[in-house]
Amino acid sequence: MPRTNHTLSVSCPIPSTLTPTDIIAALHNHTNLVTLQPLVVSYDEVTSTHEYEPDPYFDPSSSPIRAYEIVESVIVIPGVGNWGRYPVKVICQFQNTEDGVKSRAVASAGVVLRATYHVHRSPSSSDDNEIRGYLDNASEWTLTEEATVECSNWLMPFVKQSMEGAHKDICQHLLNKIHVQLTDKVRYG
Repeated sequence: MPRTNHTLSVSCPIPSTLTPTDIIAALHNHTNLVTLQPLVVSYDEVTSTHEYEPDPYFDPSSSPIRAYEIVESVIVIPGVGNWGRYPVKVICQFQNTEDGVKSRAVASAGVVLRATYHVHRSPSSSDDNEIRGYLDNASEWTLTEEATVECSNWLMPFVKQSMEGAHKDICQHLLNKIHVQLTDKVRYG
């Protein structure tokens, strides 16, 4: 069956109250990304990844790959509440990188999502303020997610909508979560 792919790229300016090191440390705590995924209802770390097929997307000479078994509640019939949801088991693997993390999620029906989250210097173009939404406290750093989903042609419309809905705000939610955690740490010790 013919396969196709769809790529989504989302960038958020990192507030000046957070450092690139703060963001990278949060990305290396994989549960931060797992729990920010709005479709996730449960997850467990899998201790062995030998049963999962190797992927050249990961660097074998880099940090170890950690895997999680995740259950997502996916809407298959909109407008009928929980009755229209279906639990989907996903195996998600993470590999830390110097500037963030790489992940690969494999779901049923051959759906594969590869995403890279990385911290980098913001572009220094004249349109930078427009792109960054006039964020007053933005630093010179940006958090970017680049995600590509691959599946069969007939599934793509559904998968694309689900993926974009789930991933469009993850970077911003992660920045908000880190800000709250660091603020609480300062406030409560």
